Amino acid sequence: AFYAWASEHQDRAAAQARIELADMALEHPDRAVRARVRDLLVEGLARWRGDDLALRMRALLARVSEDLGDAETAIISMALIHADHPDTPEAELAERRIGVILKILGEAIEADAMTLEDSLAAVRRIEPYVSAQPERVLIHGALANRFSRAGLTLAAQAEYADIWDGLLETERDQIPPALLDRLILEQAKRYLREDIPAAARNEI
Repeated sequence: AFYAWASEHQDRAAAQARIELADMALEHPDRAVRARVRDLLVEGLARWRGDDLALRMRALLARVSEDLGDAETAIISMALIHADHPDTPEAELAERRIGVILKILGEAIEADAMTLEDSLAAVRRIEPYVSAQPERVLIHGALANRFSRAGLTLAAQAEYADIWDGLLETERDQIPPALLDRLILEQAKRYLREDIPAAARNEI
């Protein structure tokens, strides 16, 4: 009854009820309960933003989603905490956790733990929220590698090119050496395709 009431109302009391349900869900062993509460928080946040309750709901949504392995919702929630509630402890924690989850997601994509279709959907959905994160390169690199292994050469080439074009000079030292080597190689091939052999030699 409490869950139904919270889902049907959008006032401050309902927002507080969603928070209480989320706190309880984090202690509940049933994943289905946590999934229902995650959805309840998503619904609430669609109509409630900006204040202390919104920050608390957003932080709980990030925790519940990460606990469920829902990387997309966790990352988007953390990015919105950073955007809507800057200079808060929650924003500082969210920025650190986004990097960690991006690494985990990149490893899952690279290891074929997700289908190629799901991998593509996840990367495209979260990319607007992680443009300032150096670890974004990891998920795009993993996706490009998946395209390559699947024989989708043009898609792989486009993904590698997008990574390179969006890469800041200061971020190169933060990329795993194997991925950086692959990016340099793919960029050299790109120059050759575009008939710029001197540039290709310089990259190599």
